Amino acid sequence: SCFLRYPNGVPKDKCESMNRYRVIGAVTDNIYLPSTFYEVEVNAWNEDHADDLARDKFHRQGAVRDVIINNIECIDEEVQS
Repeated sequence: SCFLRYPNGVPKDKCESMNRYRVIGAVTDNIYLPSTFYEVEVNAWNEDHADDLARDKFHRQGAVRDVIINNIECIDEEVQS
């Protein structure tokens, strides 16, 4: 499991590696339609950073409204940025 190297979310320097996160989110279209699920993998400093990166990707994939993040999971530690 990943640990937070930088409690304030700021890396000490840009040479330090990131962790790989899988982020799963959903948009509920309305009460009659099922949710649309989105899943991406991102390289990020921490879970907050992964959340931000994933939301950007979800919007590029066509999410027109705010995506509710269901799960952020660290899947690989210290990947190359």
